[in-house]
Amino acid sequence: MDQTMITEPQSSLSEEELRETSGLPDEVFTELVELGALDPFKHDGFYEVSSVVVFRKAARLRNSFQLDTNSLALIIHFIGETEDLRRQIKRIYRTNPLFR
Repeated sequence: MDQTMITEPQSSLSEEELRETSGLPDEVFTELVELGALDPFKHDGFYEVSSVVVFRKAARLRNSFQLDTNSLALIIHFIGETEDLRRQIKRIYRTNPLFR
């Protein structure tokens, strides 16, 4: 498996960069784009760097359970929601003086 290492901090990725780092086969990635499964992670034509975590987890689940693309799209949605909730909880703990 070809691995890409990001050497400088980035806040966004192009579709091609996400395709390369996602761990998903090109044809599956293309199907997910066509289904709109990647749209929630896209802002101003670029993808959030944090979405790499979501897609790598989804790729591992796909391989482990031989998921079809529609199931994978649903998994991506739920993993994305979970990651977003984690970020919100961390922000609340950082900013709320009651949790210090």
